[in-house]
Amino acid sequence: MKREIESVCTYCGVGCDIIGIVENNKIEKIYAHKEGVVSQGKLCIKGKQGYDFVDSKERIQSPLVKKSFCNTHYISCFIYIFHIDTNRIF
Repeated sequence: MKREIESVCTYCGVGCDIIGIVENNKIEKIYAHKEGVVSQGKLCIKGKQGYDFVDSKERIQSPLVKKSFCNTHYISCFIYIFHIDTNRIF
């Protein structure tokens, strides 16, 4: 079953209005919202074609935190990141 989902392009900071055609939980096509305030009915090539990363096997599935004493990235859980952020706030 195909669905049209209205959203905002996240490729850059402009925030163009987009419509995604989704079938079987996979993006088939993206195009500009015809009456979009930001996109004005047009998208750049990255906005039109830059959605392959969503289903990429190389996509990072968990957050990475860089330890200040080491140049290695460690895979961590959301609880650890939340703990770091709350310690900075308080």
